[in-house]
Amino acid sequence: MEALAREDPHIATMMRLEELFRTDPDLLEEYFNEEQAREDYEAALDYTREEGREEGREEGRQALLAAARRMKAMGMTADLISQVMALPLNEVTAL
Repeated sequence: MEALAREDPHIATMMRLEELFRTDPDLLEEYFNEEQAREDYEAALDYTREEGREEGREEGRQALLAAARRMKAMGMTADLISQVMALPLNEVTAL
């Protein structure tokens, strides 16, 4: 392993970290806590992004329905609105 460490600085760094962690258990615990905090932060970001996407889809759907209502008020047939807006005919009829 020493030979690999001499050839690859990344391995040498990992070996130094391993030695530090073995000699200082508090440092290892701190490392694990920081990793857990990072993973929690990334999970929260993923959740927030997905929540934002869902809200965006719902806002888009509401805008689509509002446009379909306006088209219906202008006298367009439910069948034509359904085709143009790519909405199910039963939803357009229910507007």
